[in-house]
Amino acid sequence: MLAARCGQRLEAVELLEWAGDDLAAGTVTVGLRFTDGWLTVYNALDENGLGFGDLPPE
Repeated sequence: MLAARCGQRLEAVELLEWAGDDLAAGTVTVGLRFTDGWLTVYNALDENGLGFGDLPPE
């Protein structure tokens, strides 16, 4: 998934704050939009998580 984005143009960057009332409240996710979709980097508690595809509406 990451290798597929090599050489692609970065089209947009978004900072998304989680507004839920759980342990993740207030954390920030970095969204990177490439020509073939979104890559998100988020806090997965003890490590960083990666998400691929459209951003969830919540």
